[in-house]
Amino acid sequence: SGSHITIFIPSFRGGGAERAMINLANGLCESYSRRGIKIEVSLLVVDDSGEYRDEVNPLVPVHSFSRSRALWSFFGLIQFYNFQRPDVVISSMPHLNVLATFARRFSTSRPKIIVTERNTYSELRKHGSRKDRFLHIFVKRSYLSADAIVAVSEGVADDLCLQFSFERKD
Repeated sequence: SGSHITIFIPSFRGGGAERAMINLANGLCESYSRRGIKIEVSLLVVDDSGEYRDEVNPLVPVHSFSRSRALWSFFGLIQFYNFQRPDVVISSMPHLNVLATFARRFSTSRPKIIVTERNTYSELRKHGSRKDRFLHIFVKRSYLSADAIVAVSEGVADDLCLQFSFERKD
């Protein structure tokens, strides 16, 4: 049996992060399959609804918590880690990044966690909602426990390093 990569997204509803992660799952699946490499690529979603659902390659399994809020999927995420045993989890948004790293602490499985970031926290701190500012408290600790942080641009990477005193590793 080969490795298992899981990509964690909130739903299939229209956002750039969701579409980018679906494209990543499809691209990895097609690339590995074409080369005969035995790596399973799956999608894990909080809510299995949205217009992008039909864009998922049929060879990419979709696991859904069928929840309306990400936080309500926390215990299901621990179970997913324990029973599906992914080798790598790539999460796509700050609240999912926090959940992904935190759930690993309670899991018997220890997947590598790659968090992806699209936000500039300096702007969220100034103009974000109360929820955004509250989430900021958990981001640093959870990102420090991730195996890798991938920023979508140099500007986002620089802002993360500045806001959270992270050391840049290019």
